Amino acid sequence: MQKFILKPLAAVIALSLGGALAPLVVAQEIEAADSLEEIEVVGIRRSIQNALDIKRDADTIVEAISAADMGGLPDMSIADSLARLPGVTFDRTGGQAGRIQLRGMGAGFVFSTMNGREQVTTDTRGTREIDFSQYPSELLSNVAVYKSPKASLIEGGVAGTVDMRTANPLENQEAHKTFVSVRGSYNDRAGDVANADELGNRLTLSYMGKFLDDTLGVGLGYAHMKQSNAATESIGLTYSLVEDKNSPAYGLRLSEGFEFQQNGGVDERDGYMGTLVFEPTDNFTAKADVFYSEFETNTFASGFRVNTLRDGDLYNLVTDGDIVTGGTAATDPDAPSLINFQVINDDSSETAEIFSGGLNLEYRGDGWQVALDYAHSESEAFETDGISRSHLYNPVDDGNGGTLWERDGDQQLVWQNNGLSIPNVAFNQDYTDLNHLRLTSYEVYPHLSSDQSDALKLDGKVDVNWGPIVSLEAGVRVSERQYEQSRQVFVYDGNGTGNYSTDYSLAILPSDAEQIGWTGDFSHFPSYLAVDAKGVFDRAVAAGLVLDKEGNPRDTSPRARWSENRDWSMRERADVEENVTAFYLSANFETEIAGRGLTGNLGVRVVETEQYSIGLIPLELSDDPLQPSDIVLDELGESNLEYDQDLQVERAGETYVKTLPSLNLNYALTENDNLRFSAATVMSRAPIAQLGNVKSGSVSETADNSGIARYDLNQASNPYLRPFEADQVDLSYEHYFEDGDGAIVVAVYNKDVKNRIQTVTYKDFFVEDYLAFGIPRPDYMYVEKPGQLPREIPVVQGDYTLATNNDEGGYIRGVELAYTQTLSMLPAPWNGLGFTAGYAHVDSEITTPSIFTDEPGAVTEFPGLSPHSGNLMLFYTYENFETRVSGVYQSKRTDEVVGINVNPTIRAASTVWDFQAKYGFDMGMDLVFSVHNLTDEPNVNYFGTESATGSISYYGRQYYLGVNYSF
Repeated sequence: MQKFILKPLAAVIALSLGGALAPLVVAQEIEAADSLEEIEVVGIRRSIQNALDIKRDADTIVEAISAADMGGLPDMSIADSLARLPGVTFDRTGGQAGRIQLRGMGAGFVFSTMNGREQVTTDTRGTREIDFSQYPSELLSNVAVYKSPKASLIEGGVAGTVDMRTANPLENQEAHKTFVSVRGSYNDRAGDVANADELGNRLTLSYMGKFLDDTLGVGLGYAHMKQSNAATESIGLTYSLVEDKNSPAYGLRLSEGFEFQQNGGVDERDGYMGTLVFEPTDNFTAKADVFYSEFETNTFASGFRVNTLRDGDLYNLVTDGDIVTGGTAATDPDAPSLINFQVINDDSSETAEIFSGGLNLEYRGDGWQVALDYAHSESEAFETDGISRSHLYNPVDDGNGGTLWERDGDQQLVWQNNGLSIPNVAFNQDYTDLNHLRLTSYEVYPHLSSDQSDALKLDGKVDVNWGPIVSLEAGVRVSERQYEQSRQVFVYDGNGTGNYSTDYSLAILPSDAEQIGWTGDFSHFPSYLAVDAKGVFDRAVAAGLVLDKEGNPRDTSPRARWSENRDWSMRERADVEENVTAFYLSANFETEIAGRGLTGNLGVRVVETEQYSIGLIPLELSDDPLQPSDIVLDELGESNLEYDQDLQVERAGETYVKTLPSLNLNYALTENDNLRFSAATVMSRAPIAQLGNVKSGSVSETADNSGIARYDLNQASNPYLRPFEADQVDLSYEHYFEDGDGAIVVAVYNKDVKNRIQTVTYKDFFVEDYLAFGIPRPDYMYVEKPGQLPREIPVVQGDYTLATNNDEGGYIRGVELAYTQTLSMLPAPWNGLGFTAGYAHVDSEITTPSIFTDEPGAVTEFPGLSPHSGNLMLFYTYENFETRVSGVYQSKRTDEVVGINVNPTIRAASTVWDFQAKYGFDMGMDLVFSVHNLTDEPNVNYFGTESATGSISYYGRQYYLGVNYSF
């Protein structure tokens, strides 16, 4: 990875903030400091009370979890902790929760900050989503979820904002405190998965100290995690309508195929945190924080892939309505490669690192205060996306005493779906026979991304005595963000039909392969070989078998290139600039109505956004198609002109302004009862890679010798996209029990979505339609075929795909219930019992066109929306012993699953249970034990109807045993 480099704005800001403190990072938002830094860590019960105090004292609608809830009995990730809050659900990848949904909206609508500062993404696919598994829960003091905004909060979350907080060492009770935690882990599925390690470990070290008469605070932390990444999966690929009238499946929806695989590997994360707080007087505070995390996932998938079924010989089909649920698929002996029976060995390893930090200077006068804050966040991520395919071959005499290898034409699959359970499958061949199994292809498609943000913020507050208005707040924030996403590619295609006729299938030696079997619910699957595909390929390179078209050794490094018809690796990239200037003004007020206190704030935030993207645009689609082509070299040093790729380097985008008013009211019905109301306009910007300037057009004949051509244009990335916007209203009733023993909360909300981002395909877009849209397109296609005279045929139609904002809004509304109770009124020892429970219901009229059926007007629910979700935690404390069991439920929702492609699916309902326990010894040592995913709950997806089976993934249970020691 390249080294992190500060941008020009960062350098200017660093100088303005002053020398030695400039590189230090991460401070806190003024509006949250008072409430969020009150946390005192003393266990589950106190943790719950602290969270309720945060909620009760906040001036917006907030949910919170505190350090004792995360550090004392840590979850596998912050997302696991957040899922115990009402309205929050999560996704699990590799068995670990990483991304969350909030109030029925996906992770892309959740804005995330650390100490009040924007966090950049580590997603190589270019979303703005935050993977919370990147952030060690052990290094955080608390996390707050803002469900309603106010003017001083950074814009960006239609669903809400998640703010992660690090501790302030000056608020620690002890002058010096050191904490050490060591845990070992065990995954009970890893032993059944190739390349998976059963054992892992976690180590946490932290120190907090106060110096110079408690005016200087120092906090240091390190957290290491190494754990098994194991899964056994059955993946049904997407279903689509068969339109070939000669097919037995004509008029039915048939799966593209299946994957049966084992995923094994290791997740390893190292996180570092540093905090320096200097408070020489009561009036001045300087805070600097840094956070760095590197997360590496080494994941290797091996197993079978069969695709595409529709190209095979089909018979004995079984149907459920218009869904083909079973049958037999076989190769055509005359064309054995039409349907692929593959042994796969893929590398989906990823590395992501993020650095975040800032410096905050705050001065407090008599009735006024001002704060200057610098923030820096940057990330780099790399995803390997390596694919290898092995097939069965038969030796054939080439007539010259040599041997040719031809694909086996006698292969057959019999399958029967089993709803949301593992399907039944049988093959007629042995895929462990090295006399016939050979490596066909070795392919690598890396995804790379970098994201950097620098911001300078000035906030001020002044007390006034203007009737009910008690203070005014104002501020300005200026930020620069630069995002880059790129692709690379290398392909060795052993079919001999690709770009290099010398690419042939390669022999697999016994030392290259290991026979793998299946257990449990997968035990009826046939054995296969886990192949060291890279080892096989490297041996071929060393033997001089991987050649270019001139017969010279080929560069085997993945590169972005114009050659090999892989110009997409140069074009499909994002280079996005996003500069934001935001101003806000708000008034805080206190008054009485009917003798009861009413507090709140009224404000407005005005946001100006400049967004631009640089793209490589085909010359015919550029602003000036008559100009000479620009020259752009690829990563091999070759020019686009060498491959007849005429283009223009084009910078496109625009500036827009959004006004975001907000109102928050808190009415004290009694000392223990609050009624809250909030109204605001909110926004979420488009996925940052979708702002890329990418246009790609292709011309093709509609059918062989049809005499007419089509022009298809794809602009699924668009630098002119505006934000997703909504007007929202929240109403919440909160009742708090005496002595902090719990609370009952009922909340309702409505989000009136004004516009949203949607990718639309205009089918059969005719010539006059392109002209009406002002889109240039070719008039003719030049056709040259063997045995025919060259000719020109007219372009008459095509499909136009465009990412756009539409005004088809609608509501997202819901209700949330939460009940927390510590049963301290019971006699000992039962007074240590307690529970928290939550339920959320979400409804929306927003839909997306359904891909699960071809019925006109069919729709599916808004992606990420889970109509019903709930959580329950039962806990018990007795003297030095604490334990809890917690469960999270979410109903079905529209989702996506990654197979050969990323496909929309329905995620089936699921419930995940965890167990944790701790015993504390008097010398400051705790013994800790936990089990995550107690019931080995799988991830299950399907395509519209349960008979159209999608993916079924089991990740196993993760056990932890270890000790904490503090002194």
